[in-house]
Amino acid sequence: MFGTIPADVETILSRPSQAVAGFLERPALKSLRFFVFYHLPFLILLPLLILISPYRLVSGSGFGKRDIFGFPTVIILGLLVLGAVFDRMQRYTVAGGIDPDRKDFFEMRPEGKNLSLYLLMPVSASVFLFFFHPALGYAGMLATAVYCIYQTVVSWARLRNQTILHSLSMYVLSGGLLLLPLLILTLLYNLLKTFRIFREIYS
Repeated sequence: MFGTIPADVETILSRPSQAVAGFLERPALKSLRFFVFYHLPFLILLPLLILISPYRLVSGSGFGKRDIFGFPTVIILGLLVLGAVFDRMQRYTVAGGIDPDRKDFFEMRPEGKNLSLYLLMPVSASVFLFFFHPALGYAGMLATAVYCIYQTVVSWARLRNQTILHSLSMYVLSGGLLLLPLLILTLLYNLLKTFRIFREIYS
């Protein structure tokens, strides 16, 4: 399974349609297991690559917790979570949307399971660029992220016989669902802060 990763990354970057067709023929894995096999190895390698980077050794930069749980890791995990949500939303709408009268209301069809996670593999693989220079790492990560998100939207549009614009709107909606808890927490924090201010004023 691990041995297919380099070939998968190369095919996704050079022949995305062929990569998607081949992936859809594979047995579906649980999303968490797919993450562990295909993405977690890169996230584990990232701090090691930063640690032994010639740039870090030459510049004399330190190595701390932020290099282990840093911004690149947050970006990759955020994109993977967004991709997983997008996959579920696409598969859920295939199963009948939100019509409770349908018997398959809570059913999700297997077609396309983990498709977004698969197409995001080049983003995780871009961590190798951080070995050479942080700027190169971020540039490569940004470039592959834009490319992979585009391929994800297009691939789901083809799989669902949607327009690209409709698939893109589903992707944006997935991002909105992820931001909703953060928005609620921000609102609660501001309300609590306002309450404390009023209590100090009138105490």
